[in-house]
Amino acid sequence: MKKLFAVLCLMLILCPAIKYTFAFAAGSSGELCVYVKTLGEVVSCSSVLYTGSEDKENVTDNLIMSQQNHEKTVESSAVVHKAEEKVNGLVTKYRQKLNLTKSEYEILYRIVEAEAGGENISGRMLVANVIINRMKSRHFPNSIKGVVFAHSGRTYQFSPISDGRYYSVKISDITKKAVKRAVNGEDNSRGAEYFVCRSLADSDNVRWFDNCLEYLFSYGCHEFFKK
Repeated sequence: MKKLFAVLCLMLILCPAIKYTFAFAAGSSGELCVYVKTLGEVVSCSSVLYTGSEDKENVTDNLIMSQQNHEKTVESSAVVHKAEEKVNGLVTKYRQKLNLTKSEYEILYRIVEAEAGGENISGRMLVANVIINRMKSRHFPNSIKGVVFAHSGRTYQFSPISDGRYYSVKISDITKKAVKRAVNGEDNSRGAEYFVCRSLADSDNVRWFDNCLEYLFSYGCHEFFKK
């Protein structure tokens, strides 16, 4: 018994160095209850039967391993928000990764290539993020396909659907990388839900953008807006 108390004291001394603390309580029938704590909160509890020949180090190692596995599970399910940073001059935030099907990726590849095939990777990511922003908004359809093919009569939201460019583009590797980065959570759009290339757009459309939307910023040939 003296050896047991000596081991417990040693563990309590060493625990701060490994960020865990332990509390021990005697149970019935020789049972030893070991509570593992982190930052003052009980995160796991284990009961072992102390027989006098029990390997105390193995018990402690198993408890620590159990707690570390618990932490990995929590981390893997959490939304990790990185600090804001500037990438190619654009303020970039990070959000939860989307789980898209192969066909949804294909739709994003095609519309991004058709709308921003002449832009750098950040310009292509902007178009992908505008579509993602719309999908996540209650004011637009709640799917990639619904957003890209949204229309009123024969007028589509995205001109490449109307003029057929969507169906004829050759998808480049840089467009695939841009889409995957946006889908994986890299958001450089500042919440934009609209974009227009002023030099190529119909004057009535441009007037609607200017009068009805909030201008955010310009990048490449596009100007970005939100309501």
